[in-house]
Amino acid sequence: MPRLSHDQTAITAKHRIDKQIFALALPALGSLVAEPLFLLGDTVMVGHLGAANLAGLGVAATVVTTVVGLTVFITFAITPLVAHNLGAGRFRDAAAASVTGLWAASALGLLFGLLIWLFAEPIVAWFLPDAGVGSGVTSFDAALSYLQISCFGLPAMLICFALTGALRGYQDTRTPLYVSTLAAILNIGINWVLIYPLQLGIAGSALGTVIVQWLMVLTYLWFVAQRIRGTGARLTPRRDLLLKFGHSSGWLLLRTTGMRVVLVLSLAAITLKGDEATAAYQIGNTVVTVAAFALDALAIAAQALIAKNLGAADPVTVRLVTNRCMHWGWITGFVAAAIVLVVAWTCAPLFTSDASVQLLVALSLSIAALGQPFAAAAFTLDGILIGANDVKYMGIFATLNVLVYTPIVLFFYLTPDARAATAQLLWLLGTYNFWYMGLRVLPLWVRIRGTAWMRLPA
Repeated sequence: MPRLSHDQTAITAKHRIDKQIFALALPALGSLVAEPLFLLGDTVMVGHLGAANLAGLGVAATVVTTVVGLTVFITFAITPLVAHNLGAGRFRDAAAASVTGLWAASALGLLFGLLIWLFAEPIVAWFLPDAGVGSGVTSFDAALSYLQISCFGLPAMLICFALTGALRGYQDTRTPLYVSTLAAILNIGINWVLIYPLQLGIAGSALGTVIVQWLMVLTYLWFVAQRIRGTGARLTPRRDLLLKFGHSSGWLLLRTTGMRVVLVLSLAAITLKGDEATAAYQIGNTVVTVAAFALDALAIAAQALIAKNLGAADPVTVRLVTNRCMHWGWITGFVAAAIVLVVAWTCAPLFTSDASVQLLVALSLSIAALGQPFAAAAFTLDGILIGANDVKYMGIFATLNVLVYTPIVLFFYLTPDARAATAQLLWLLGTYNFWYMGLRVLPLWVRIRGTAWMRLPA
């Protein structure tokens, strides 16, 4: 009987943790899928403007998402900081962390927006050195137009990151779901009007997205204000929290920089294969981005729950959350693989009418589908260790992984054989999805098997 009682207790604990995980992960899944729909909607509509416009969107979107990807540490740094204070019962500090993150995000957004505006032309020229000459709209023209307009939305995106991170720290993923879903729907409608009836083309796509991004900022501000009201927190940044934020952000920036370097080098190599390969990569990358954000839903739940329970000094629950998140992470990865594989061979015509690009999209997505279980494991492990603020370990190994992977991408870049463009594209995608993702998973998996990453309050 005691054995049965112990087993029943363990099962009950698993069910309790699973319920908490899904209460956070399912709304996060919706919001994470909704956010990339900004780009997915752009891709579908711009794709019917021609290969040059789609290739231009691919370059510009990669630049924007590189900046956004580099600064996603804002969310990752704020979520555990808020959740840790929440778990420890320090509600004023949790509110102060939200305010401090908002100020930091605003400053970074203005800085990056200004820098990209000033250097937009040489940035595009680096990706498309031979695309600036030709009749009609070239991929260079399209990329430059989209990038310059998108600069005005960068501050809004970073502010949204900060406010979303604060809400996640408060164990609230429902509000981002509602805001992101409504914003995605509104974005599609506004962009359609600007692109087609008003005939603004790819510039209309960028402008519509910027408008919606700032509407999101106003909405998030209202919801976060309700959380911090009455806590006594100041509306100015706190020095001690800025230092904590800066420490975590530095290592997280190193981690995300490494991952973005891999993606940017990959795109630079693919652009040498022509507009068709670049367009196919853009479509495939957009679809996989949607899947990747969906896979990250468990990571969001892990961040919030790990940080909160560490703040409450409960290592037993921390370990249980870790095990359950990994369990569901592998399952989610295999489900995502099946979905991406179906999309690969049924939905390519939705993105482009070019038959050759459709085939490249199908082949590219097939490879990406097979790599989804590795991606799910990597994202879940990231969430666990970010929640524990074990960011130094992550930053070091992220850098080592890039050093191992980058020579492969450089070899691809230095062998511009257009006749083998399809084979080289598929080879590079396979290397990324299996070799690089494997490099990400292994050291993180080894880390969570121990206890050094569980830093409890003194």
